[in-house]
Amino acid sequence: MLCETRPASVASRATSAATRRASGWRRDGPVNDTTREMQLEAHMLRIAEELRVAGLIPRLDQLPSLAEVPGLGRLTSREWAVVTRLLDGQRVSAIAADLFVSQSTVRNHLSSIYAKLGVHSQVDLIRLLRQRPQAPPKRHSATDA
Repeated sequence: MLCETRPASVASRATSAATRRASGWRRDGPVNDTTREMQLEAHMLRIAEELRVAGLIPRLDQLPSLAEVPGLGRLTSREWAVVTRLLDGQRVSAIAADLFVSQSTVRNHLSSIYAKLGVHSQVDLIRLLRQRPQAPPKRHSATDA
């Protein structure tokens, strides 16, 4: 039986390249954390923009900040899913179908959201989340005249 020496397979080379990338090494040397963070952030922003353009997620800049509505930081991911769909104009039945849960579950999520944000109805919730802080009126001084 002849013993053949074969070059490394493509799969093993790809695996070793993936291992080097995961460990923070490139062919030209180590990758620092700042570079990796910037690359990751750029990829995440690109993915978020693609999802937004496809209509799969709302524009996050249209939502108030955590400073404007402090209770937003306490919402679970499932509650966020309910809130964003509600802001897109969906009814409880459509939200339930989208999330593959019952309408009662959606109503329970809404009750929890209301309690966390200090509102009592869907109308109050939508008003709260769509409100934009008003800029203070400009004061005219005697030199402006």
